[in-house]
Amino acid sequence: MSDYADTSFVLSLHLAADVHHVRAARFARGWTEPPRLPLTDYGTYEATNALMQLVARGELSGAEAEGLIREIAGGKATGVFRSAALDHPGWLRRARELAVEVTPRVNVRALDLLHVAAAQLLGADRLLTFDGNQRRAALAAGLSCPEI
Repeated sequence: MSDYADTSFVLSLHLAADVHHVRAARFARGWTEPPRLPLTDYGTYEATNALMQLVARGELSGAEAEGLIREIAGGKATGVFRSAALDHPGWLRRARELAVEVTPRVNVRALDLLHVAAAQLLGADRLLTFDGNQRRAALAAGLSCPEI
């Protein structure tokens, strides 16, 4: 089984103050070997922006956010993550196809479909998420989503 983690899972895994951190950490303790979750430029960008939103709201300091960005990037050295490149035209084409196939059935955001398209193009059959919209999009597109 090949997993893809969306930003909600990645941040919950690394951000102790996150409401889902305990569940993400418990899920991670079940890994018997490093999962090598694909981490794309898009995922890195979205995680960085989400952390900077926490800085803007005064929930994290800039230094804390930068430390978490380094920690996430460091997951490549430990095997939690692996760099994964996307063919951007193919990725957007797949997301556009999903918009036609999935959105009329489950009414999800464009950004949710970008994660689903990335997961599919990278060969994942399971998406790790705490986001209800993301979960609906993934399930409608044929990916599985474990209850974490």
